[in-house]
Parts: sequence; C-alpha cells; structure tokens
Amino acid sequence: MATGHRTLAVLRAMPHRMRRPSNGSVHVWQIPIPGQAADIEALEKILTVMERRRAEVLLVPHAKAEFVATRASLRWILASYLEVRPAEIDLRLGAHGKPRLGNESRLCFNVSHAREMSLCAVAWDCQVGIDIEAHLPGAPLDRLADRVCAPLERQQLQATTGLDRVATFYRCWSKKEAIFKAVGGGLSLPALPLMDVLSRPGSLIMRGEMQALTRGTWHIHDIEIDSRHSAAVAFRSDEAGKKVWIT
Repeated sequence: MATGHRTLAVLRAMPHRMRRPSNGSVHVWQIPIPGQAADIEALEKILTVMERRRAEVLLVPHAKAEFVATRASLRWILASYLEVRPAEIDLRLGAHGKPRLGNESRLCFNVSHAREMSLCAVAWDCQVGIDIEAHLPGAPLDRLADRVCAPLERQQLQATTGLDRVATFYRCWSKKEAIFKAVGGGLSLPALPLMDVLSRPGSLIMRGEMQALTRGTWHIHDIEIDSRHSAAVAFRSDEAGKKVWIT
C-alpha cells in the first residue's frame, strides 16, 4: 500500500470519539509521511483552503508531503477528541509561534516530523512538547555538544563511540527540543547547557535561568522509533501516576 494511502488508513482506523487524556498523562500518535507527491492528494482534502494554498508554495516535494501529512493528521486527531469535523478545528499561533487551539480549549498538543514519521502529542491542560530527530552520522557532534550539552552530558557523550555516540547525542537533543517546544518561547540557545536531561532518566535538572523559565514538575520520556531516529515527549504535571500512551 502506498505510504500516503497508509497514512489515511491510519487516520480512518482511529475511533471517531476519543476520551481526552487524564490529568498527568499524554497520548502520542505516530503517523507515517507519504513518500511520493501523488499520495498526498487524499490528505490535502482534510486541509483548509488556506492550508492548501500554503502547501502549494512548498516547492520541495518532501517538504510539501511533511506539511500536508502532519497538518492533516493533526486536524483528524484533534477532531476525534473534540467530536467535530477536522475542518472545524480552530488552529491558531500563540505568542511565540506555538500552535494552539482557539476557543480557550484546554486540550493541548504539539507536533514534530522527520521525513518518514510525524508525531503528535495530546494532553489535557498542561504544557506538552514533542520532538523527533533523524540521526546524521556525519554531524560535528563535538562542536554541537559544546554548545548544547551540560557538563555531565558531555561526559556521557565522550564515553561512547560510533553509532552509540550519534544516538546519545540525538537522544539528548530531542529531549531538550521537546522542552523548548513545550515552554513555547522564552528559552535561548545559551540556556541549553543549563538543562541536564541525561543524568537522571525521566526528569530534568535545571540551573540558573532555567529554574525560573521551567517552573513546576517536568517529565521527559523517550519514544522508541527505530535505530535511525530519536524522539522524546516532555510535559509539565504535578499529578501522580503520570503516563505516556503511544499509539
């Protein structure tokens, strides 16, 4: 089955009515991205007129496929939670460009994509961010680590070699990017080394300005995709029994 048609099949297989996530939990949806331009035509029908116009100006075929599949999936998923048609979903941009729902909805979400896969995180009334990164074995990891990793994270990175080193770096990066996206603004590149996401699995160690910008109890979870990708979801919740449901 063509990937684009498989994407639509995944969406159609979802329940028409889904219960919202309970407090302290996050639902994560994995959606395949079409590999050929012809496959996205059915997905484009889910988009609004303005979104289709936006897709038309994307000249790189895969960039268009990523946008169409991710936005169509987001509309379909949110519509299932809110029990409306996908076209009725009121998507807006927040103060720092983070997408949100209009009408003061308490349903929160975040999306990310990396060529073959789109991820959507959905939570109830809490900040949530998600990120997926494709591994680039040729990336200058040492130079990047000096800019974004905390001292203990750099030590962990230096203790690894080869593909394990690549995976360690991108696992660290995807977690920090998920937190950036959850906060939705206010964080800067110089603040990244003040955030330690590897030393204590599942939690966040903050220093300096990060303590004020990321108040509350944060939970960070790895999302297993495959050996070529790293992904993570981050959310703020003081609720006990926090859970991440991956579909």
